[in-house]
Amino acid sequence: MIRRILRVSGVIFGFILLLEGVLQLLALVVNPWKSFDDFLTREVSKAIVEVNQSPGKKHLFFVGDSHVYGLGATRAELGLIPQFKALASNEIQDLICHNLGYPGSSSLDHLMVLKQLPEDSVVVLRTGANNLLDTRFEKALTVFWPDQEIKIIKLLHF
Repeated sequence: MIRRILRVSGVIFGFILLLEGVLQLLALVVNPWKSFDDFLTREVSKAIVEVNQSPGKKHLFFVGDSHVYGLGATRAELGLIPQFKALASNEIQDLICHNLGYPGSSSLDHLMVLKQLPEDSVVVLRTGANNLLDTRFEKALTVFWPDQEIKIIKLLHF
């Protein structure tokens, strides 16, 4: 009886490991960046170069996690940034929107992106309690309102 339980447990554990491996491989295929650092180097740098090459245009940076990146959009044009741009096009001429959303990013990652943007940047920041705080945070308090959340944080090192 104990051998059978151990055998079944081993099969279940092996299946879970196999499933995790498949999911990790799929993540590598779907994610165009190798890591968050690669994202910072390529995408944020590309956005800053674009700002420098188009001085007369207005630039708006969307920073956040998968919600900014395009979670739930069945087509690219249904994502947050294309929808915002379509709504704002009548009011704001020469608007360039930069999607700096990275799936699974944390509040600390968002702060790293913000540090790299030009000082006078206009930013839409979406960060939330669904991301775990990095260990560099000493304290965190999240206050919830019906449709919003505000995160108050104290940094140890930044």
